[in-house]
Amino acid sequence: MTRVPDPGMVDYLRQNQGAYPIQDLKNALLAVGHPPEEVEEAALLAARPAEEPESPYEAPSVGFWVRVGAYCVDALVIAVIAVPATWQLSAPARMTMSLLAGALVNLTYFAVLTGRYGRTIGKALAGARVVAMDGSPPGFKRAFVRALGGLASWALAGTPFLGVASNELKRGAHDYLAGTRVVYDPEVSFARKTGMASVALVPLSIALLFMLYILAFFFAAGGHRRRHGGPATISTRTAPLPALTGRWNGVFGPDRVREVLMLAQHGPSLSGTSSFEKDDGQALTLGRGVISGTVQSASDIAFTIARDSMTFEWKGAVNADRTILSGRFTGYSNDGTYAKGSP
Repeated sequence: MTRVPDPGMVDYLRQNQGAYPIQDLKNALLAVGHPPEEVEEAALLAARPAEEPESPYEAPSVGFWVRVGAYCVDALVIAVIAVPATWQLSAPARMTMSLLAGALVNLTYFAVLTGRYGRTIGKALAGARVVAMDGSPPGFKRAFVRALGGLASWALAGTPFLGVASNELKRGAHDYLAGTRVVYDPEVSFARKTGMASVALVPLSIALLFMLYILAFFFAAGGHRRRHGGPATISTRTAPLPALTGRWNGVFGPDRVREVLMLAQHGPSLSGTSSFEKDDGQALTLGRGVISGTVQSASDIAFTIARDSMTFEWKGAVNADRTILSGRFTGYSNDGTYAKGSP
C-alpha cells in the first residue's frame, strides 16, 4: 500500500525544486530518514500544479428581498423579547425604554448568533450565512462590528442597506464595515428562496395599504374644498339643528289662559317673546317676557324667560315632527309643553 507522504515534504520539494535538482532534494530527504516510497510519492505530488484555493466569490450572494424577509423574521423575534420588558411602564417612558431595549436586544441578537453560528434565525430559515471575504466564519469581532453598523444604518433611515440591492456581491454598508458578505448554503432550493422573499411582502403590503389610505383621505379632502370653496371640516353634529322659529302655544289652564311663545332661531341661538292669551284669543297685557336661549340639538334645548323681575328656566326637547316642545321649568311643577301652531 502506498503511504501518504508528509505534506511538509511536498511543500519542501515545491519551494526548492526550481533552485536545486530534484534528485538532490530527494537525497536530502532520504538522508534524514524519510522512507524511499514516501519521498517518491512526494516528488510526484510536488511536480503537479498546486490547487488554487476556492474563491470566496464562487458562493452565490443572497439577494435583497430574501434578506429583507429574513430580517422580518429576526425583527419579530427581537420584538417578542424586547416588548414585554417595557410593557408595564407608563406610555411616555414605554416609548423611550422600548427604543433602548430594542436597540440593545438587536445588537446582542445579531452579534452573538452571527459570531457563534454565522447566522440568525431568519438567515437559517433562508438557507443563508454570514462569512468573511475569504469565506471563513466571521467570528465575534466581525459580528459585533456588523451588528453595530446595522443599528447605525437604521438610524440613517435604512438607506445604507440599499447597497444590498445595487452592488454585485449584495453587500450593505454594515458588510463593508465588518468585511463580510451573506451567501447561500449549498443547494438551497428556489422554493425556499421564493418563500423567504415572500415574507418581505407582508410588511410592505401593510405599509402600501396605509399609504393608499392616507392618499385617499387627502384626495377626498381636496374634493370637498373644491366643491365648497374652503377647507374641509368634519362636523361634530349627528343631525341638523331643528328649526324652532314661529308661534308655540302652551296648554290652557283651569282659568282658560295659556302661554304663547314667539320664537326666532338663528343657528344655535334662540330669542323671542312670551305672552298670555284667553281661550277666545284675547291677548293679556300682563306677564309679558323676553326669551333667550340655545338649541344644541333636538334633545338639548334650553331658554330663559325674563318676566316681571323674575327669570324662569326651561329645558326640554322637540319631537321628530318638530311640532311639540316638551320640557319643564326649573323649580316648578306646571306643564312646560308647547305645540307649534297659529293663533
